[in-house]
Amino acid sequence: MDARTLPAVRYRTLAPSRPATPAPGPLLGRLVDLLLWLLLAFMIFVAAGTFGNRWYRIVALEGGSMSPTLQYGDALIVTPPPTALEPGMIVVMRVGGALVTHRIVAVLPDGELVTRGDANRAVDRWPSRPSVVGICRLRIPYLGGLINGGHEALTALAPGG
Repeated sequence: MDARTLPAVRYRTLAPSRPATPAPGPLLGRLVDLLLWLLLAFMIFVAAGTFGNRWYRIVALEGGSMSPTLQYGDALIVTPPPTALEPGMIVVMRVGGALVTHRIVAVLPDGELVTRGDANRAVDRWPSRPSVVGICRLRIPYLGGLINGGHEALTALAPGG
């Protein structure tokens, strides 16, 4: 075949395309990854504290007796109590079947605790000696409301709940 007998081929020129949107820089991508890992670690920390372990516990505050120091809906990181309790410490106590969070006002010579909520004027008069579950180490605002909401949702979904 001769070059003169070949069919003519037409080539189209493509219009210049718009430049692609640049991908986020490597620094931004790493920052997003770091934030997601931190969020995951925080969620695991909260879950482990909600279900309990030997190092700490997360308790959702459901009352206002410790205002303004602690607010309704706060979550408290509670650790096991030290051997010596002192006035000024915020403790979580089991009184009857309920958990109560109040401040130690005094420790009597026999070891009995005198407690009071920061919003209360009078000291507590418990019908039986409360047992100290732990002391408050950290307050996380608003997280207690989310924890309580999650427990209520799970209870509602449970059979017979």
